Amino acid sequence: MLDYLDSSGQAAWSTQVIGWTRSMSKFTSATAALCGGLLLFWRREYRLLFFLSAASSVCGFLLMLSYPRELEGERQRESRRPTSAKNESIHHHRLHQLGKRRQFWALIVQSILFESQAKIILKYYLQPFLKAGLGLHEIAIAAPKSVSGIGASGAVWVGLNELIRDSLGGLGARMSPRYEKTVRNRTTALNRIYLGGLAVVMGIALCSLDLGKGLIPGLLLVVGLTILQNLRRPLFVSALNDVMEKSRRATALSLESVARAMTVAVFLPLFGLAADSFGLMSVWILSASILLVGFLLNPNPNGGVSPD
Repeated sequence: MLDYLDSSGQAAWSTQVIGWTRSMSKFTSATAALCGGLLLFWRREYRLLFFLSAASSVCGFLLMLSYPRELEGERQRESRRPTSAKNESIHHHRLHQLGKRRQFWALIVQSILFESQAKIILKYYLQPFLKAGLGLHEIAIAAPKSVSGIGASGAVWVGLNELIRDSLGGLGARMSPRYEKTVRNRTTALNRIYLGGLAVVMGIALCSLDLGKGLIPGLLLVVGLTILQNLRRPLFVSALNDVMEKSRRATALSLESVARAMTVAVFLPLFGLAADSFGLMSVWILSASILLVGFLLNPNPNGGVSPD
């Protein structure tokens, strides 16, 4: 998308386009989550959900194979041009110079920490938080068929929670361009969102002190974290696009994506051990501590690029 916008002279629309596509992804995810909750409530077992997920993954893979070659971007076009040792040296020099830029690495590392912690909370520890809260009201997520009524409705509540959370996350992605224009500096906007995420995680920790009273406020804070995550992502990609060599854009984004996955893989055993030993409260405290480290990096707002 970024390559197409650059080649067509529409680079200023990057935040809008990325925000729109991300919002569509979240809206469809919200619908799928609700359908999954209803299916689990109906069948009382996970097998059908796994088969449906596998089928959708195969469809996505086939769609990826259908992408036209021109979507491969600047690196693909470079491979078709005559190359020389001088040109290759220039490209390596640019990449080397990029690696020395503090703002580039501050954006990358801050994104890795924010996205990894958001994923750990929203993907791995939201359901235990919800399950513990529903358990106080004797509501099971995957209840046996012998249970009926409100006690068997846990899967529906999980689906509704995901519907609300992802739908509002999609709206957050759509609001990125508007927020960008309001702040007028992408790195400033990213820093504010990051600080907001840190505050939300600390708020979830406070709600965990008494789940009887804190379940609903905690779930609202989780929705807030989802909104912040989706508000942030288009801004981050646009900000990174401003400071990186265009022909190395795919490499930089892939580096950030792989590093996020590795960070999650490294932290998950630590979080699991802490949760088993000290409960969910330790998860929020660890996550807030890691986010605090990322906030101290603070990419220089004066080095940011105005959306104008």
